[in-house]
Amino acid sequence: MAYTETELQEMAVLAIFNHYEGRYSKEYIEENFILALKVLIENIRASVTKPIGIKSVSQNGTSVTYNEGTGFNAYLTTEVLSLLPKKSNFKVW
Repeated sequence: MAYTETELQEMAVLAIFNHYEGRYSKEYIEENFILALKVLIENIRASVTKPIGIKSVSQNGTSVTYNEGTGFNAYLTTEVLSLLPKKSNFKVW
């Protein structure tokens, strides 16, 4: 299944929105986390285009191994998180 650029963008924004539990609006994320969104979109694109159920492929001396992961947290790699503000666990009752 192929996703449009708009759908990939929506998935990336939603992943960040959910990561921060709604702390930032989707519009704020789109306007202020541009670099993180670009990296995240590439992570999502790589994940949704990999063959399902195949961990690695070898052919003519070339080997490709696919990363495993589930859910949006698999897309929020250390590279993406390093481009985002630190997540605060401070809560007020």
